Amino acid sequence: MLNTWLLFKIYKPFFKKYDGNDLLVAPLIFWIVMNVLIYYYLQGAAYFIIPVYFALLTAIIFVLTAMSKTLKIAISTLLAIPLIYMFSPQIKIFPVGLGLENLFISALFIVLIFGLLTPIFGLYASRKFILKIAGISTLFFFGLATYNNGFNEDRKKPNSIVFIHDVDDKQSYWASYDTTPDIFTKQFLGDNPTQGNLTGTTSKSKYNTSYRYHTKTENREIPIPLITKTTDSIINGFRTISLEIKPQRNANKIELIANEPIAFRTLGAQQVFIDKKSPDAFLRVNRGTILSYYLTKKDSVLRIDFSTKTTATPNISIIESSFDLLENPLFDITPRTTSMMPMPFVLNDAIITIKKVSL
Repeated sequence: MLNTWLLFKIYKPFFKKYDGNDLLVAPLIFWIVMNVLIYYYLQGAAYFIIPVYFALLTAIIFVLTAMSKTLKIAISTLLAIPLIYMFSPQIKIFPVGLGLENLFISALFIVLIFGLLTPIFGLYASRKFILKIAGISTLFFFGLATYNNGFNEDRKKPNSIVFIHDVDDKQSYWASYDTTPDIFTKQFLGDNPTQGNLTGTTSKSKYNTSYRYHTKTENREIPIPLITKTTDSIINGFRTISLEIKPQRNANKIELIANEPIAFRTLGAQQVFIDKKSPDAFLRVNRGTILSYYLTKKDSVLRIDFSTKTTATPNISIIESSFDLLENPLFDITPRTTSMMPMPFVLNDAIITIKKVSL
């Protein structure tokens, strides 16, 4: 509602000075340029061109025909249905799918939609009333959000905790993605946890989130996976390596982490290789997750195959995770309250082991 109020406020003098059809020119140019970029860089979003066709049709009808104001509103509203139908749901979807830090994308969509609707708004005689309603609604929803800003059983507070055991350093840590530790996470982190990430320990997540707090803790007897190098040879001028990773516990996920930049000629898991645009192309990973594999009941062993240049020395770590932290008998944990929930889209409530692989 705030965006809507701002748009009507900004456009107010322009609606008085120009016809709504004239105000369509700039948004149309922006949409066309955007679609040219989409054609080259994001072809999956090619449907963005559809509202442009309908907006152009609206402009042509307004220019070439003489019709009453009421008929113009009816026709332009009818031609705006595809725009509203296709893009208005995305105003809600993007913050949900990408996180609140990407809320600006919704604001951008509102601006884009408003721009193509200027011929309709330019014909409205009640724009001042719409402006007042948008302003009052903005204040109302800000007040409502302030009133409902707490957490309860219906609006649960997300939090996170993982146990990390570094096999090589023989050190264990509690780590959390939380911005501010709460009662649940403080039982692990204590009152003065260390701020910042643990280098090389962050599992791949939807938003590439890093740990915000961690603290050292005592080691537990966590079984570590058996890692065997079954193949290490030179084939066609490239070093070909095969690894077998056999979990010794009920593991759910295994990740390969690049500690240094690396380029793969081939890369696969369980005999399934990553497709490349060209057979001679390289798969380059600067740092971080190379691949993630979720284990099934049938996967007693995970086989990783890859090849690199003979001059390369892969610096790789194996992260093994199990999602049983809260149920594991090695830990005495007070459960979350009814107003809390596990943080989504990150590795959570997990027992993690990290081990470097000597290659």
